[in-house]
Amino acid sequence: MIKKMVFPPRACWNKETYATYDGLGEVCVSQNTYCDCHGLFVNLAGVAVLVSFVILTVTSLHWVRRNFYKVFYLTHVVFATLITFGLVMHWKRMILYICPSIFYYAASTLPTLMQAAKSYFQGGTRITGAQHIPDSGGCVEISLLLDRSTFPDATTSLHTTSTQYVRICVPEVSSLFHPFTVYSTPGDDDNLRIIFRCYGNFTYGLSDALLRPRRPKIIVDGFYSGADRLTQALGHDTVIMVAGGIGIVSYMSMICLLNSVLTGLGGERGSHRTRRVVLHWICRDEGLIQYISNRHFSHVLQDCAGNPEGGGVLFQILCHHTTKGKLHGGEDADDSDGTDGTDGTGSFSSNEETQQAKNGGSAMVPAWFAPHKRMYQNTPSFLLHSFICWYSLRVTWQLYIADDDVLLYRTYHIWVPIGLAVVSSLVFMVVLELVHNMIRRFRQNGKTAEVTDGQFIVKGSSSCLESGTRVRVEHVYGRPKMEEIMEEMFETSKNPGVFMCGPKVLLQTVRDAWGEAHLLEMRVREGKGSIYEETFEL
Repeated sequence: MIKKMVFPPRACWNKETYATYDGLGEVCVSQNTYCDCHGLFVNLAGVAVLVSFVILTVTSLHWVRRNFYKVFYLTHVVFATLITFGLVMHWKRMILYICPSIFYYAASTLPTLMQAAKSYFQGGTRITGAQHIPDSGGCVEISLLLDRSTFPDATTSLHTTSTQYVRICVPEVSSLFHPFTVYSTPGDDDNLRIIFRCYGNFTYGLSDALLRPRRPKIIVDGFYSGADRLTQALGHDTVIMVAGGIGIVSYMSMICLLNSVLTGLGGERGSHRTRRVVLHWICRDEGLIQYISNRHFSHVLQDCAGNPEGGGVLFQILCHHTTKGKLHGGEDADDSDGTDGTDGTGSFSSNEETQQAKNGGSAMVPAWFAPHKRMYQNTPSFLLHSFICWYSLRVTWQLYIADDDVLLYRTYHIWVPIGLAVVSSLVFMVVLELVHNMIRRFRQNGKTAEVTDGQFIVKGSSSCLESGTRVRVEHVYGRPKMEEIMEEMFETSKNPGVFMCGPKVLLQTVRDAWGEAHLLEMRVREGKGSIYEETFEL
């Protein structure tokens, strides 16, 4: 009997007998039970939702997500969709509960996907350099061409804002977008750079694809950023940065930004003055240490024209080598072996430019719908987002009040507004593209003199360190003793700030050292010191 109430009989699958079928006595015995085809399909939809929800629960377990992420992702896409339509078919009023969230998600996602599709048909973003770093544990650096004409503020903020990231999709490797921290090299305003370590299927696939004669089509969506780490750091008299392995990427730009801003401000900010910035980089990969030291830390030393004994802020970079072997002090340059097609700085020769032209692709245009600093630049995103949300709700309500009770028709409340959202996004993208071409014409010869980051003005992004600062880059063996570092930090500063990025074990070690040294809870209540962290899983 239960089986018959869950699975409608053959007569219910026939249009001619659907409306006239009555299962009283055959399917159910109570007059209070829905025994017609409509009621039986309602039961079937409810059971399908329950089964889908159980599958989602099982595939959401930590072990499944870590070891079979593609299974986790695909099951959520498929069964979450089934749950959505099943709930609407099971109970009509459910439309009023779930549709607002769906439309908000569509308004936030579809415009970005439209711009990503446009980039795909244009050949993706041009890769201007790729370097597989030897003896680095599988680390790769890629350089991407950047369009500076559409959003000058957004592109210049790459040099004036720390801890920015982009989302990358490589269709021939995976259809999913993956986030990567980006940074810039002083003096190179036309490229953004990414360093990643090969760990999962996507990073290994991307690394292999970069070795082929024809480089992969890559779609870049950004820029995005979290908390304003630069402003947070300037609120402390001592800044300690702790990075583990590839986590150094989060602080490569921040070192330069801190010194540039502090020099422009003259040192004072509120009741505290940032006098000391220390970066502890803990890494076991000798090749990665040498590569970063020679290609990035060298800019810090080359651009520093100050007197080593002079006043100003002390910048100290300590590279902690945690493996036995030759200690790379950065004396020998890590010359390119020719596999990356660069001259050591990421720039291509004329022959490589010809080869890159064969690969196709164009400069990355910052996302129209990503957050921008100027209010008028966020206006298109606000208008389109508001239009999709409110118009979708209006259409859904009109369909809801219509007097129909056919289960399949209830799904119109979802896919009809989403279809309108797709059309709206396409029309809006065409308009924005026209505006983009007009902006490009007017700004071909334009230059931005300065860009503001919060309340601080960063003048010039090509020079990291000005006069009046002291910079030291040191290489040491072994892991640092965090307890001693925290002890010394609290003894010499009134309001220190600790920034850390790395595996969870490293972050926990820093937190424990902080607490053991000076009773973390008491100092937090007194406002003396703060911890800021970026977490990634190895």
